[in-house]
Amino acid sequence: MKPVALTMLGLITVGCLPGGGGGGGGMTLFFGDGGDVDGGAGEPDAAMLASCGNGVKDPGEACEGTDVGGLTCDALGLGEGVPTCAPGCARLDTSGCSGAPPPPAGCGNGTIDEGEVCDGQNLGNASCDTLGLDPGTLRCAADCRRFDPSGCGGGDCEPTCGARVCGPDPTCGTSCGVCNEGACNAQGQCEVNRDPSAPRFLQFGTNVQVLNDGDTAVFTAVLTDDDGIDDLIGGTLIDARTGSTLGSFVSAAQEGAYSLRVTWDDFHTSSPLNFGPNGEERTFRAEFFDAGGLSSSAETTLRLRCGSAGHSACDAVCFDLQTDQNNCGRCGNVVRQNGGAGIECRQGAPACVQDDPLYFICDGVCIDGRFDDQNCGRCGKTCNRSDTGFSDCRASEYGNCVGEFVVNQRTTCRQVCPQKVPGGACTPYEDTGRAYYSEGDRDFEDVDCDTAPPPDDGWGNDFQRLHCYCQY
Repeated sequence: MKPVALTMLGLITVGCLPGGGGGGGGMTLFFGDGGDVDGGAGEPDAAMLASCGNGVKDPGEACEGTDVGGLTCDALGLGEGVPTCAPGCARLDTSGCSGAPPPPAGCGNGTIDEGEVCDGQNLGNASCDTLGLDPGTLRCAADCRRFDPSGCGGGDCEPTCGARVCGPDPTCGTSCGVCNEGACNAQGQCEVNRDPSAPRFLQFGTNVQVLNDGDTAVFTAVLTDDDGIDDLIGGTLIDARTGSTLGSFVSAAQEGAYSLRVTWDDFHTSSPLNFGPNGEERTFRAEFFDAGGLSSSAETTLRLRCGSAGHSACDAVCFDLQTDQNNCGRCGNVVRQNGGAGIECRQGAPACVQDDPLYFICDGVCIDGRFDDQNCGRCGKTCNRSDTGFSDCRASEYGNCVGEFVVNQRTTCRQVCPQKVPGGACTPYEDTGRAYYSEGDRDFEDVDCDTAPPPDDGWGNDFQRLHCYCQY
């Protein structure tokens, strides 16, 4: 049997013609055929795919339901798994292929084992600060091989590539380099297992180095093949970190040239876009195949970043986390909870509109801590006491509650206050204290913190009680 290439509907089918004994099943790949560098992936002929949905893989269809022509992810060079049929029967969906190497065996046990930089909540001694980033929440990536700094603020993270020559560094996720040929392994080394007869890359890259929200990147690849250009059947673009497929290359006008347009939203669909103001650098791998089933790969990097300076991406939408009411300091952090009014996002944290330290937020509500008896100067500090003649919040004057305490001995308020309430101190409120004599409440004498009242008022009225004003 001799392999031949049959081009149909933007699909390329590699099959075996009967002859020389026996027949062979076809291997259908979803590589586009035709179009130029700026063109799309090519729309299949709707009439010829009218049979899609009848449960049978008819001629002209790449697949139908669960029938993918016997293909596996491994046969496509995309790791383990089985591809599925995309709606319309015109292409295979390889998003379920493993692609990237699996996490280390111990990933998820909470212990940082060999090959891991973190594990779950165990970050070692790492933090947003140690990575040179602004305050926030550092997390461990799902594969335990790198940190996820998307919860940190801005700043310049210092990558630690060490001996790695490709792939993301484990500290910042910044690329340590790309493989001009071959693929990057888990140790950050390029592996080239290309058969001499396999396709050979002459060029692979993108039209931009930084892609902003709303923009589109064009990946271009130029290849040759020792068996002739006609031996090439196409290729796919893969996110090297997640193993997800972003699409298939289409032939360009130049012989051996291919291109693929990927939008900002396409990147998000492949792997969610959540990152800080510096953006996120990703490595992408192009894998091409020939009619004999041989493949080659090459890598390039692209930084994804919000177009507005200082903005961060939350599920592909860009916000200023310093001021956004619904994403304050981190994605999804809503500042107005429990119906609280008068709250804004200031410098990445919820704050009262009044720029005063004595206005603060308690349980999602802005509090005037100057006079609030339940939150005096800080959340939860109450002034109400049953052993006082009165108690008020006087945080604006003294930073504390002020209460009236009564004793029946001749002493100083400086001594009374800490005895009546832990940490209590005499305060100059209402001249600090009053000594009352036998004529009732109208007969009193003001005293300061350190003066004990005299035994009588000089008019024959004896001392009765001392009222001290204490802050606590």
